[in-house]
Amino acid sequence: MNVEIVNVANRAAVIAVIANNKDKMKTAKYFSAIWCGPCKTFKPIIKELITEGHPIEIIDIDANENLARELNIRSVPTTVIFSDDVEVERFVGAKKKEFIELKLGE
Repeated sequence: MNVEIVNVANRAAVIAVIANNKDKMKTAKYFSAIWCGPCKTFKPIIKELITEGHPIEIIDIDANENLARELNIRSVPTTVIFSDDVEVERFVGAKKKEFIELKLGE
């Protein structure tokens, strides 16, 4: 993937750059559950990334059992990263915001 380096002055500019490049970006599905302790810690980070324009879908495994089974989700939280609708990476557990940003930007 070609990456264009853009200098941005503020948060609004970052959100605009993300919005204008969504078709070139990786996407993610974040699997969690209401009863999951680590998910409660990690979910605010995911929501923050979403508000910044990152294409992340939050999926509750109890409400979406078929999708969780189809993607072989065995533990939560699990984040699956896609590029052109093909899984390119997954990780289990709560991670730092910077880690997620890095993985979505690679």
